[in-house]
Amino acid sequence: TGVQTCALPICDERILDKYDFIIAAPQDLSTEKLHSVTLYDDDWPTLMVPRTHPLASRKEIALSEVKDERFIALTKGNSSRKYFDDLFSIAGIKPKIVVECGMEMRQAFVLAGRGIALATAHTRLRNTEAGICFLDIINPFYRRSQCLYWHGQRYQTAAARAFREFAVDFFRHGILGKSEDVEKQTLSQ
Repeated sequence: TGVQTCALPICDERILDKYDFIIAAPQDLSTEKLHSVTLYDDDWPTLMVPRTHPLASRKEIALSEVKDERFIALTKGNSSRKYFDDLFSIAGIKPKIVVECGMEMRQAFVLAGRGIALATAHTRLRNTEAGICFLDIINPFYRRSQCLYWHGQRYQTAAARAFREFAVDFFRHGILGKSEDVEKQTLSQ
């Protein structure tokens, strides 16, 4: 079973020729041929900084306060990078991106003091690195949802159905607890 996280412009039904599932924000993907279930809709932006950073003792921050900082950004082509770009656009800020990389390297660059990064509350809850601090970004506040998409007209194997059920259950009970939207949806599609 293949899973891909993505963002425009690569998210259309053709990507499901390669993957069984796509994890993306609802605004990243729009097609009638796909079925979906909301994994969570209770995420918000955070700022990831090393514990040695002058802002590390803060609990919250406005994005405008860090407009001159160096940023570690995720590589273009996934939903989290689109969220980064959208948040800066809403704030009217052009970020000073010094590195574009994957999620694992983003944390390593932040730990090394090469820059700071935009993350989310879900990232904070999964973080096990003691050298990283997260500050809630309160302005602009831009709530984030993530959905699991699959092709509605393709047969799903038992493994694919098991993965879908696992993913929904994981986000319903695993990270932030029970999500009302996931609870209301059914997997019978």
